[in-house]
Amino acid sequence: MDLRHFRYFVAVAETLHFGRAAQQLHIAQPALSIQIKDLEEALGGKLFHRTSRKVELTAGGKLFYQEAKAALKAYEQAIKVGQSALKGELGVLRVGYSASVAYAGILGRIMHSFRQIRPEIKFELQEQDPYRLMEGVQNQAFDF
Repeated sequence: MDLRHFRYFVAVAETLHFGRAAQQLHIAQPALSIQIKDLEEALGGKLFHRTSRKVELTAGGKLFYQEAKAALKAYEQAIKVGQSALKGELGVLRVGYSASVAYAGILGRIMHSFRQIRPEIKFELQEQDPYRLMEGVQNQAFDF
């Protein structure tokens, strides 16, 4: 069982029609039917009541629909977060600074400007003496 099965199931559950769901998914209807049957076998029961005239969710199908839909949403969110993090749009920026920079207000202005551009970035601030700052930069303890 994989996400493809979840997508296929959700499409059928939302349309309550195998033909329309297959069109939306750009696959052949017999292939979709086989995938749904495989999913039902993996889960150990029927997700749909099927007649020649209509398709409806079983009680278990209704519960599974809610979970499958949530799983797909979480999957899509994970992809968005991963993409944003890899682009540097999310995450934590580890900043080492000296007291003189903080007292002069420079750090506050820089952080304010940065937050205007990347509001999702969190700051992890660590005050250090100049020697420890250089050491932290060399050891990659700080990003900036």
